[in-house]
Amino acid sequence: MEVLKKWELKHQKKINNTYKNCIENYVSNSNLNITKATYNDIINYLSILRKLGLSAYNIANHVSAIKFYYSCLLDLNHIKNHPCKTLVLKDRIDKSIAVETLYSKQELEVFLKRETKGIKLLELRNKIMRQFLVYQGLTTSELVGLKLTDLDLENCTLSIKNSRILTLEAKQLLPLQTYILKDRELLKKGKQTDVLVLSKTAKPLPTETINAMLNRNENKKFTPQKIRQSVIYNLLKDGNDLRKVQLFAGHKCITTTEQYKSCLLEELRSQLEKHHPLR
Repeated sequence: MEVLKKWELKHQKKINNTYKNCIENYVSNSNLNITKATYNDIINYLSILRKLGLSAYNIANHVSAIKFYYSCLLDLNHIKNHPCKTLVLKDRIDKSIAVETLYSKQELEVFLKRETKGIKLLELRNKIMRQFLVYQGLTTSELVGLKLTDLDLENCTLSIKNSRILTLEAKQLLPLQTYILKDRELLKKGKQTDVLVLSKTAKPLPTETINAMLNRNENKKFTPQKIRQSVIYNLLKDGNDLRKVQLFAGHKCITTTEQYKSCLLEELRSQLEKHHPLR
């Protein structure tokens, strides 16, 4: 990461954190000689990210960051040729809702009850992350961006980027209190930070690692984006008011929430035709 610091000093510009996280992930996990990597090496690395279940949006972020990193290396004379300057993804970022792939409330309960396999100190943290994804339907960026001050355990509320206030479930309170007073203090390692969900190195978690982290050593994969979609869909399926669901989800436009309603109506129509066909 020294390359990025030198580039910032040379050009007096800051590199955004998303790029930094993607580049750090590439440097640490690609198992490549970075300065000798070829176009095909980078394509193979991206295929590994796809297998981990990253969305087309996240893959696109990684590509942009890696291309930028090699531009920095070139600018600082660490390499002579840019290996992926012409790399363009053909993936379309699909914003449609595939209802048939969403998780039922029963499946989400299975996800909540998972036992984290790995580092003991991270078990409670990961449980809290799963609860935030299911009970509050958070996005990964909202999850990693949570601050201690966003929590009000006394009033059982969670503030999301000052845009909405969500209610905490009773079963979240004790794990959160224990994590804050004990596990998080150990993860901090004496450092000063107001970030709620910390990595084992006392840093905020990169959004692109959440998916792999929650599915490590598991056969059944639950992706954060699909969890959120499922939560919203199930709320509407249970008869909750469209406007209330919009506020819960943080959708700026109600038309976004209406997409879920339309999918629900299509599913109901399909079920009626299947079980009560018109003759």
